Amino acid sequence: IALVQPLPIDDWAPLRKSADGRAQRGAHFLLSHLAGCSDVRVVCTLAVTGVDLYPPRTFDFITGMTDTKNRIGVFSTARYFGDKRQNNKDERLAIDMDLKRLLSVCLVKVLVRECLKLCGFRECLLVECLMNPFPGSKPEAINQLPLELCPICMRKLLFMTQVDAMDRIARLGPILETWFPEEAKRFSDRLLGPGFPTIDISTRQDRGQTQCGLLTIRT
Repeated sequence: IALVQPLPIDDWAPLRKSADGRAQRGAHFLLSHLAGCSDVRVVCTLAVTGVDLYPPRTFDFITGMTDTKNRIGVFSTARYFGDKRQNNKDERLAIDMDLKRLLSVCLVKVLVRECLKLCGFRECLLVECLMNPFPGSKPEAINQLPLELCPICMRKLLFMTQVDAMDRIARLGPILETWFPEEAKRFSDRLLGPGFPTIDISTRQDRGQTQCGLLTIRT
């Protein structure tokens, strides 16, 4: 994953008001602009913004939009946890840290899920998996899905990336332990099962590493 400099939004993304009075930008305009400035060498490019988004037609707002042909996507955090955001200022001070944590967890799951879709994955209907159909109407319902793939989807990912399964698990543990301690614990237990040796995985050369560009859009 490569983070790039924030992309300012200008008049090329027309501003409008939603039905509930929020300032919005057109997601389709952001995607068009993103297609012209993204690095063609990466597998996919995802942009994140705190600005509310609207589609070209049908809906008053959306939380994200993708372009599978160019493997790009733009996602907004503006509609997550709307009930908590409506609290008064004193209550907001008390929940800011919790909201940041919850929003971060949601965003990680959304970006991983959408990145896989841009790489050709489809929804999984067999067993519990991050690629299961979306479980609710609110965007934060993504938290009901695990940050894990089922064995079938995992086999697809390993085939696509050509990464060793045990190497992948060893790398993920330290990365996930802050925001996803339960998943990190399960990964650690999996390493102990086959007697995986304690080595510095980071010193080994990656094989078939998949890259993803991540943009932050600002107003």
